[in-house]
Amino acid sequence: GERPQLFSFLFLMLLVVMLERGQRGKKDMYFIPPLMLVWANMHGGFILGNLIIAIFLISKTIEALYFKRPFPWAFNITCAVSILSSFINPNGFGVVTQIINMEKYYSEGTQEMQSPYKMFFEKTGDMKFSYMMLVGLSALPLLKLLYRKRDAALGAGNYAVIYLLLLMGLWSSRYIIFFATAGA
Repeated sequence: GERPQLFSFLFLMLLVVMLERGQRGKKDMYFIPPLMLVWANMHGGFILGNLIIAIFLISKTIEALYFKRPFPWAFNITCAVSILSSFINPNGFGVVTQIINMEKYYSEGTQEMQSPYKMFFEKTGDMKFSYMMLVGLSALPLLKLLYRKRDAALGAGNYAVIYLLLLMGLWSSRYIIFFATAGA
């Protein structure tokens, strides 16, 4: 069958890599707007991409203001254009409400939309050790951030994205792949 969410898995990984490189001034960040345009016309997971872009945009702005660094104009403009380009789709901005309404429908009737803990304790009794290991290892960047405050300037957005995806993966099994790819 058709599985368009596979594109979201691929596009999220590409997006994270491009954002990481874009923070360091690499020019491949200019491919993010076309990526978001294509993603928005292939699968509704682009909303997660927009959220991640917004996190990076906000964190880079705060870092520039708080640590008195040069303002990242090119990075921020590229991020804003990327978010706007994702709404060039047949439904425009209305796609957000459509996705939210569909999420309610899917979460009730689809097993992979259930929490992995709910499935573990109530249904299957099977939880992947590798996933639990990733969850445990996800505490390491947070501990590093708390221990060495100056590292906050090296990527608060990166930490925010990792923990957002971790929470999503704990909320629903479907989102584990996003945490696993970006977290790695």
